[in-house]
Amino acid sequence: MGITVDQARAKAMKLVEADKWALRTCHECNPAHEHFTQWDDYVVNCFDCGRWWLGGIDVTIYEES
Repeated sequence: MGITVDQARAKAMKLVEADKWALRTCHECNPAHEHFTQWDDYVVNCFDCGRWWLGGIDVTIYEES
């Protein structure tokens, strides 16, 4: 995709607002979903690890401790 994490997060937030997201296992939790790393028009929320992905970029917003 060639974008920064911040750019990917901004894009992901817009996609989620447009209801363009799916609750699936990600490519790291389920290698059979490697094709999700090619998705740049849909966000994947992994129900196994809880992370959010846009393509192969982890766009999860982590809380600071």
